[in-house]
Amino acid sequence: MIKTKFTGNKKVDVEVNGFTVHTDLPLDAGGDNSAPNPFDLFLSSFAACNAIFALLYTEKAKISKDGISIIIEPQFAKDGCVTSAKVVVNVPKDFPKEHEKGLVTMVEHCKVGKHLNFPHEVVLIRK
Repeated sequence: MIKTKFTGNKKVDVEVNGFTVHTDLPLDAGGDNSAPNPFDLFLSSFAACNAIFALLYTEKAKISKDGISIIIEPQFAKDGCVTSAKVVVNVPKDFPKEHEKGLVTMVEHCKVGKHLNFPHEVVLIRK
């Protein structure tokens, strides 16, 4: 069960599995800007899910996770809805080339991404 609680002004706390997630709205939306807004948390959960799946791949393949990062690049319609997103998997220059496809495939299995109604692609970039 996920439960919400109003905690003042535009703040909402969400209780999930024994954890509390704090949310708020930005100042220009009448909030206090004291925590991420719910939409940013939505996109953050997508990014975190992709990162977790990248981490799981490195552990399974017994390779270093150092230098790997995920960036989400959403595209928005005029109404503010996400129309598509690029999931950028940054890897260091010395990342083993033979693991590129496996890493991308694993990231594509992110459970959050499977529930999204907009197309998204995973690309790997060496930095």
